[in-house]
Amino acid sequence: MGRKDVRAVRRGLAPIKRLLAAGVTVAAATNNVRHAFTPLGTAGLPLMGYLLGVAAHIGADRELGQVLDMLTAHPARILRRPDHGLAVGGRADMVIWEAERGEDVVAALAPCRLVVKAGRVTVEHARSVAEPWRDP
Repeated sequence: MGRKDVRAVRRGLAPIKRLLAAGVTVAAATNNVRHAFTPLGTAGLPLMGYLLGVAAHIGADRELGQVLDMLTAHPARILRRPDHGLAVGGRADMVIWEAERGEDVVAALAPCRLVVKAGRVTVEHARSVAEPWRDP
């Protein structure tokens, strides 16, 4: 992917916008962190979506919605998980991020608040704010 290029370094990135426009189901994820292909990061999907948005020049709200789909709905479609999504009778697996809109999960790297797997809370992130200047 151009690691030995001196000038005009090549990037190994699929033409995501063209694939989506053609109706191709595109998924994004990570399976490793701190190795040759992903030397930085936390393995969090918002970060992977953010990097995808920057690298593929996808930044409009509609496009950021597509990035979020590439992290959620599209992988479920590829894995043939018809019970994915918010619906009565659907699997009780979900991640809740602190964001007002879905696009903000990627655009603002929203922090994760809660993870639920099979209807059970598996991770809960608590956040507190201290304001020492308010103390008497």
